[in-house]
Amino acid sequence: MPGESLSSSVVASMDLSPVAPASAHSTEPRGARAAPPVMLLASLSQSLADRSLAALERASLATTPEKLREIFDRDASVVELACLRSCHRIEVYAVLRDGRGLGELRRSLPGPVSAWKERSGPAVAHHLFRVAAGLDSTAVGEREVRQQVLQASRSALGRGPHRLLRTLLEEAVAWTETRDTERSGEAPSIASVVASEVLRRFPHARPRTLVLGSGVVGRRVAELLRGRAEVTLLYHAHAPEAGSLATLGCRARPWSALKRELARAEVVVAAGKSKGRTLRVSDLPSPGPRHFFDLGLPRNIEPGVGRSQERELWDLQRIRQELSLPPPSAAEEEAARRGAARAFNDLRSRTFEPWLAEIWRRAEEMRAEELEGALRHAPHLDEEERIVLARMGERIVRRLLAGPTARLRRLVSGGLPPEILEALLDLYAPSD
Repeated sequence: MPGESLSSSVVASMDLSPVAPASAHSTEPRGARAAPPVMLLASLSQSLADRSLAALERASLATTPEKLREIFDRDASVVELACLRSCHRIEVYAVLRDGRGLGELRRSLPGPVSAWKERSGPAVAHHLFRVAAGLDSTAVGEREVRQQVLQASRSALGRGPHRLLRTLLEEAVAWTETRDTERSGEAPSIASVVASEVLRRFPHARPRTLVLGSGVVGRRVAELLRGRAEVTLLYHAHAPEAGSLATLGCRARPWSALKRELARAEVVVAAGKSKGRTLRVSDLPSPGPRHFFDLGLPRNIEPGVGRSQERELWDLQRIRQELSLPPPSAAEEEAARRGAARAFNDLRSRTFEPWLAEIWRRAEEMRAEELEGALRHAPHLDEEERIVLARMGERIVRRLLAGPTARLRRLVSGGLPPEILEALLDLYAPSD
């Protein structure tokens, strides 16, 4: 920007937010400062780390795409909005005009306000990078969550052409993929956790395992049990291709065969995407299978299935609480912290540009006003003298603002604490 002609087209090209800057014709009292359009990154979340599965299930069912669209359309302070769902969390990410919009967003989401854990600023980026890397997952290091982060990115809502939130979500996934080369061995997953538990219960046999759902998780369970269990995939609408079944080493049956397949199964793994129970107590034959694993959120299996002494039911909450799964390493945590810090500083630099553009726009506006006033009092000046006077004003503006602008950019990109940034903004705040 320094050294350039600050035409209206240049300023418009830098405007990354829909925040309308104050102008010389503002209706605010003279000397009042417009709130700087440095946007706030925020998130509100619920997960099995601090909520029961039943509560998380209710929140997931109520936080529909339609509900999020309603919030976005109603509240102009929400610049961008995205929702991330996984097997043990629901999280709403937002870019807001300022901190005042966070409370309103929290009150707009379903359920009690206290149920939503609030994060803002760099803490949001750090949490997101941990999620994308699988460090916040039941099976630490799992990769399936990346697709869920990408899905949140693709369905994000935004105003205007710029998508800061979408960029951050995609950067989190890209960063985790660069980390793959630093890990060795098979990546863990919720499917691998369940497959291990099935085989632990049947160390010397090939358990007849019925998998409800032929999606990504269901197929992964079948793949991990290949050659060590007799697996049947139950599908709703479309049968898996024969080649896929051969690769997985299993058979497939339509959902209409549920009761017949339950009668021969020893283990049931529910891994379908459903908004209701797909397996109820009334569906079970006697004696029927004894071991049930429910990987759905919302849950696929009616909780009453596990209330019999003859049956055990493992849902996501029990798996998380009772199985001994390794925590993230210190090196993984530190890498996520560094990656998130870089991404957040880059995001903040881009959201900071409209404020810098506004400072320069107001300075240019004042220069033009003063020049116009001076020329009214000096009608004797010829055209060449008028041009010299105009160029002198432009050079004064550049010399006054170029140095502070460059230093502010460096400070912001270097991770300037928010309270110091606010103080600097006060120093350079445009006023009438």
